[in-house]
Amino acid sequence: MKTTRILLVLWSVAEGFLAGSLSGQEPTPGPIHQTLLPASRLVDRCDICGRPEIPLPLRGRFRVRFVEANPIQVVYAWEGIDWTAGGAGLPLYRVRGQGVQRWFGELAVFQEVVLGLTIETAQGVREAWFTNLSPVVERRWPVLRVPLLQTNGTFIQTFELLVEAAPVRDLWFSTVHGFTPGSGTGTAEPRREGDLVSWEGRVVRSQWELLGRLGMMPPPPELGLDAVDVLPGGEVVFSVRARAWSESLGQWLREGDLLSERGRVVQAVERLLAAFEPEGSVEEVNVDALVVRPDGELWFSIDREVTSARLRRILRRGDLLSSAGRVVRSFPELLSPFEPADPAQDPGLDALYVWPHGEIWFSVENFFQDKQGNRYGAGDLLSDQGWVVAHNRDLLAAFQPLEDLADFGLDALQIVSDTDPVWSAVTMEPRLQLWRPPGTSHLQFDWTGNGRFYQLERALTLEGPWQPWGPVYLEPPAVDTNAVQRDPGAFYRLRQW
Repeated sequence: MKTTRILLVLWSVAEGFLAGSLSGQEPTPGPIHQTLLPASRLVDRCDICGRPEIPLPLRGRFRVRFVEANPIQVVYAWEGIDWTAGGAGLPLYRVRGQGVQRWFGELAVFQEVVLGLTIETAQGVREAWFTNLSPVVERRWPVLRVPLLQTNGTFIQTFELLVEAAPVRDLWFSTVHGFTPGSGTGTAEPRREGDLVSWEGRVVRSQWELLGRLGMMPPPPELGLDAVDVLPGGEVVFSVRARAWSESLGQWLREGDLLSERGRVVQAVERLLAAFEPEGSVEEVNVDALVVRPDGELWFSIDREVTSARLRRILRRGDLLSSAGRVVRSFPELLSPFEPADPAQDPGLDALYVWPHGEIWFSVENFFQDKQGNRYGAGDLLSDQGWVVAHNRDLLAAFQPLEDLADFGLDALQIVSDTDPVWSAVTMEPRLQLWRPPGTSHLQFDWTGNGRFYQLERALTLEGPWQPWGPVYLEPPAVDTNAVQRDPGAFYRLRQW
């Protein structure tokens, strides 16, 4: 593990700003911040009163911390559970607490989860203990899926929980079709299909911010956003769906070229496909999905078939390819856990994220069906393990689009996670500066570093617990609004990926 340097800044009403640092020590593995996925739910049931069960979406976050490992078991603590269910005209439940997760076995792995929670409703606060309904492990660590039943329930009220979670700090994406937000943390102006947005309801980069330094003349109407990733230094690289002329670069920017928001061509499509020795021109081939690996290798998909002379095979739209000239995963391999009704149908590969443990989350360009008749839309986020991570409307829920459209598509994908691998190119130690704008009670944070992502974390004591504070940033500044009025003192630190 690399030696890290964390700059700690303390705000104190009595003493102003105090700063210090910790360095030179090998850090112990920190907690993994987990986010509940859309399938999570709380069920309120009454076994004797005959009323229907009340299933409600469960939302929130918690931390999973490694405790110990021995020949018998591996133990993790669930901490800082803060979940909500219901609201918006439905009964509201506030769930808080902590728990323990134990893994047993070598050849066959089983688990035990015990949670001690409080559930607050309009009728009061109840203490509730839960344990998992089945010892079977349903997801690949650190993704979780655990059905739980309350063990101290009554005939009048017993709760069930389905906890489906992944270590997602934030999830960014683009859509095939634009939409008009009904709510969200940004403006209510229509969002273009070339905008990079967060499932938390904010705009990460607008199309014009991505294209502004590329000198496109005349300014293009809609180029879309087909693939995206972030390089060290917070540099966003992407591809678009249509070509445009760049006055500043003096060349055509094509659909398959990888572009940078900083005004450069990162890699031309011919170079991206060169290791495959394609037969014929690839000038009009578009890059549909993209992942930049920490070692610089590019994993990607293309929007049309190309014949590889080197591999003596056709590269399909749904294949996951490598710039090293190999097929990482063919489309039948990606889709086989879903048991497609037509295994020969290639629905394309439109968006992509690869977890360090090897699981792949992706979207397709065209819908497909499985043998049971279930439909998987072009805007749904899927796992190569054969389950739906989120339906398209779940991803857009924070925006509440006004358009009556079932599926807006899913064109680009970027996930920020505590499990992201360390890039060797991220070498600078982040330096955090704090100041208070005159006449305000806000605190503004600036920093230098060459990380891909940044997020403030905040705690009331140096021992923690440290909580993510504000969104994930690509560059400074960050502002903690009304911090001086809200807290007599707090510690802040900057997380860099």
